Parts: sequence; structure tokens; C-alpha cells
Amino acid sequence: MNVTQELKRLLNEASVSYQEGQNLTQAIALVKDTKFYKKLYWLLKLTLSLRHSVTGTDEDFILSPIANKEGQFFDSRNSSDTQPKDADANGAYHIALKGLWNLQQINDWDGEEKLKLTMKNEDWFSFIHQRNNQES
Repeated sequence: MNVTQELKRLLNEASVSYQEGQNLTQAIALVKDTKFYKKLYWLLKLTLSLRHSVTGTDEDFILSPIANKEGQFFDSRNSSDTQPKDADANGAYHIALKGLWNLQQINDWDGEEKLKLTMKNEDWFSFIHQRNNQES
């Protein structure tokens, strides 16, 4: 399924003009059809998904919702040897990195205050940024 085509079809069927790049919020708010909103929510959720897999198959890939400078979207099905190949391995890698972060918290713990092993998004992004700078 081509999500872009499905979004265009949905907006066209609801007479929501999108071709000029205008803010769609007001036009979408005027639609009075529950099915429209359910489908729109589903399509937007799919658009923002990074991991795509089909239960019972070997299909498991990463498709970025963000384009690079050349307007291309990363797709692990077409990845090079230095890029992630499948979503499962990528997930396992990041789980291992979170474990490494926890070990660092334990090693840095002074034994006095309560040990904090919960990670905020800011902690994760900072940790990953530092790791990436060390590897470069």
C-alpha cells in the first residue's frame, strides 16, 4: 500500500484541498464523517511508524518517515552493509544500548542517593549523541 496515495484519496473524497501546501487543520476540522477520521488516524499512525512487519512472515523492515537531503527515505530492504538490515536486529541493538546506559548509571552511583534506572527521552538522546560522537 502506498500511504501517500491513500492519504490523497482520503482527502480528495472528503473535498479537502491539499495541493497548495496550505494548513489543512481547518479544512479537516470541517469534515463530519467518523470513518474519515478513523482512516486518517490510521494512515498518519502508519506514516509515523518506523518498523514495519507482517505477522507470520519474514517481512520486517525499517522505513523512515523522514527524507534525507536528497528527498530519499531510508528503507532497510535496500540498505548497505553499514546500515541496519532489519527492524528486529535494530531493536535488539537499542535494547542493548539501554542496558549499557543502565550499567553506566550503576557504575556512576555514589551509593548515597536513590539509584535511578528509569530513562527520560532527554537522557536517551544525550546518551546516543555521545555514543555516536565517540564512534565517529
